[in-house]
Amino acid sequence: MISEEIFGAPMTDGENKGIGSSLPTGHEKDLHRIRETLPVEQVGNEVLWVNPNINAPLKLKEGEESPLGVFLSPTDGKNIEVFDRHKRSALAGRVIFCDQNGNTYRDIGVKGVGYINFDAQRRPSQANLERYKKQKLDMALGLEILTDAEHDRDIGEVFVKAGIRCDRTIAIIKFVEYIDKDAHRHAIDELREAGILLKDETPVASVRAFGVNARVNEGGDLKKLNYAYQDARQMVAQELGKPPEEFGWHKYAQWFAETLGKNIGRMLKLGYTHGNLLPADSAPYNVTLDCRIVDKDTVKHYDDAIPEIQIDFDKISAHVIINTLCQQLNTITDMKEGEFEYWSLYKVFNDAYDEELKASRGDLHT
Repeated sequence: MISEEIFGAPMTDGENKGIGSSLPTGHEKDLHRIRETLPVEQVGNEVLWVNPNINAPLKLKEGEESPLGVFLSPTDGKNIEVFDRHKRSALAGRVIFCDQNGNTYRDIGVKGVGYINFDAQRRPSQANLERYKKQKLDMALGLEILTDAEHDRDIGEVFVKAGIRCDRTIAIIKFVEYIDKDAHRHAIDELREAGILLKDETPVASVRAFGVNARVNEGGDLKKLNYAYQDARQMVAQELGKPPEEFGWHKYAQWFAETLGKNIGRMLKLGYTHGNLLPADSAPYNVTLDCRIVDKDTVKHYDDAIPEIQIDFDKISAHVIINTLCQQLNTITDMKEGEFEYWSLYKVFNDAYDEELKASRGDLHT
């Protein structure tokens, strides 16, 4: 795994790199056992920016190359963990670390490593880079663009300081070259010549810190879904300082609904809307199973009152997220602890949402 190169061998359950067993580890060992991987190679790269507020155990220095500057490659080599319907994002590894705001992270994601495809049998492979144009979308599949990565980073810094749970950018790495499906290396300019990149687009690897990488509406079979939820529930329990056996599924679901309400309420109170909590094409939702807001490159800020339609869009998205959470929990628990009811959880969400907005509701609507 690439994790061995960037910070040593993968962490196992109960083995926290000497940081202390009270920190959250989740079910890392189980996730490691069932992971899907694809080979990657380090390509020519340059670290553009490193977050000074995150204490991540990574080899990153601005102006230099990093072993995290990797691209999918058909040749045997280091592997990176990939996930069904995460088309350009992969997981470099899991290790416990913190930021200077007191937030704890474990999963290190890298966005923009190439185009990842899963077939009907859910087997991953490297696909050709291409330009995608449909309706309002116009993007290079498999790549992350510098301006989007910078916007996601900047919004994350605002959200973290406001107490909004989200992922956080660790570093941004510019690619100097890439690898095609036939294992040939090419200069990035060739993508511009082929029309895959626009002239003003710079492809980068966005290195991001998550608690858990898995999201609501994640792909995969029932076994993987079960492990992902078990992992998230244990991570949250440990983060809250609760014994996992005392933080059952219903307590987890209520915590999730309440936290989502707080997150979206605080976003709106600051004048922000996400606008893409439910991505197109049945992709996993942009909320992780430990309730962090992710993929913030679509977030907009309004200096004046937020248009009603934008407020409603994020709130309707929350409806769908909570409903999907209920359906997935009912599936993996087989309702042995009782049914997870959407309307009761949505009331928990709405109460937390209203509490956040109580003092400034009139300023948010037009």
